[in-house]
Amino acid sequence: MINQRKKQVSFFSAFADFFRGFVDFKGYTSITGHWFPVGIIGMLFLAIEGIFTYVFYFPFVAIKERLDAGGDIGVPREQSILELRDITFWGLVLFVVLVVLAIPITASFVRRLRDVGFTTISIILLIILFYTLNFFPIDILTTFYNIIFVLVLMSLKTNLLETDSDSDFIKIFFRSTN
Repeated sequence: MINQRKKQVSFFSAFADFFRGFVDFKGYTSITGHWFPVGIIGMLFLAIEGIFTYVFYFPFVAIKERLDAGGDIGVPREQSILELRDITFWGLVLFVVLVVLAIPITASFVRRLRDVGFTTISIILLIILFYTLNFFPIDILTTFYNIIFVLVLMSLKTNLLETDSDSDFIKIFFRSTN
């Protein structure tokens, strides 16, 4: 179980905990323990997405249009089909890598939300809403939720949302200080 509470978390120990906790949804992750690996992976993802768009997506669209038009435009149809197959293959490779990386990132989200003071029920709801909105985006709502979820909730201090309320409804969503 990953437990970074009240510990100094270095850059390298954050990455070690991130990958050691690949499928560990228990425990607690500090702000730095979350942001070092997730921030670096996020920046790498944006760079890879930009490269993928330039190197694969734009040519994919051009080849698809060329094939749909039925004209060769100086390129044999078989070559266009092979190029399309190669681009599709690398797109699937990128998709598999992203799905595999989604597992430890989700585990880090869960540990971070638990550290902030959410209960298991609220963590599950927040994670389901995050992935649902990103899989089926609703323009401004998805953007707004991603900003709140990724930037705000993941940056809150340890135990900030713990409650001393006697309300059973509040205790469903926030961890009790008792």
